[in-house]
Amino acid sequence: MPRQRRVSGRLVRVGISIYELFLSAGSGPGAGVYLLQLLRALLARPEPVEFVVFVNTAASRAGWLPRHPRVGYQVVPLDPARKWTRPLWEQFGFPLAARRLGVDLLHSPFHTCPLVSAGLPVVVTVHDLAYFYYQEHYPAAMEAKARYYTWLQPLMLRRARRIITASQFARSELMRRLRLPSEKIVAIPDGPGQLGLLPDVDEARPAAARSVLLTVASGLLHKNLPRLLEAFAQARLDAEIRLVIVGEIPARARPRMLTRAQLRQQAEALGIAGRVEISGYVSTEALAELYRRAIAFVFPSSYEGFGLPLLEAMHWGVPVLSARTSALPEVAGEAALYFDPLQPAELARAMEQVTADAECRRALIAKGRERLQAFSWERTAAQTLAVYQDVLKGA
Repeated sequence: MPRQRRVSGRLVRVGISIYELFLSAGSGPGAGVYLLQLLRALLARPEPVEFVVFVNTAASRAGWLPRHPRVGYQVVPLDPARKWTRPLWEQFGFPLAARRLGVDLLHSPFHTCPLVSAGLPVVVTVHDLAYFYYQEHYPAAMEAKARYYTWLQPLMLRRARRIITASQFARSELMRRLRLPSEKIVAIPDGPGQLGLLPDVDEARPAAARSVLLTVASGLLHKNLPRLLEAFAQARLDAEIRLVIVGEIPARARPRMLTRAQLRQQAEALGIAGRVEISGYVSTEALAELYRRAIAFVFPSSYEGFGLPLLEAMHWGVPVLSARTSALPEVAGEAALYFDPLQPAELARAMEQVTADAECRRALIAKGRERLQAFSWERTAAQTLAVYQDVLKGA
């Protein structure tokens, strides 16, 4: 903020709702990484702004939320696993509780926000327009919740004072698909992933054998994991190279998601089951060890509003293979070997090239470390605070 603003003789108080976010001791979803890193960086800034963060019981006990004199946590007495509680809390509970606690501005960091905000200005972060992507590409996967938010999200975003998004691609999507005015949308790039949450790179530690092609992704359909398996089956690779998939891949069927059983069945049908490891979330230590052993990082997603895993891989000195789509080229720049996510044969050739060509790997690693300098959670926090200040000036 350019200068400190006080309201009625006290510091500005920002209310942030993360009620629907589940946190654990392992790696988590990109939206959770964004929230945790942003909050830590906001509290590290010199501006004396107070934060009231509304959380569920599990998140409050997880031990990941930062402790600081300028942040207080309010536990919401609802169960976020019951999906109907989210709209009730978001539309009624959040603004009323924030008003009662003397909050001056609401920040909804996960795509949607209150339609009626009890007179408080609202900032919302929209990471992507995945529901609209599914509506266009996977209409059969649009269950009631997805259709509800597809209908309601444009109304919510028109009521918000400012919309923060992480890339120019996502900003253009908001203007094109939802016809939102450009002056309302601010593109603020995320920082470099989970750095600070993962164990740091140990330069003195002996290098691990690089025999893993690693991807960090969920089972959501747009993450494109079936084509990743097809490409791995087609690629002519050394026998010791394995494909490891880490992320939220459910054991039971969920809307718009593939299960572990479905992916394992595909791997068996392709004859690669013995060379593919599919897991859910892993501990931060286990994820760090996978990065140390990765010969390359593969990100086959067909739709992303940013791409935090690309930056994590660059930090760990892992060459990046990225889909040439959505916001991914904007994030990776020249520090990735690109492929068409709809063409498994093209990805297979990229896998062959990066695993066989040591000079290609060295060049990608060097470009990745250079590219990483363009991203900082400190800058993300400073620009977010500037948005708060701008909104409060016009309140």
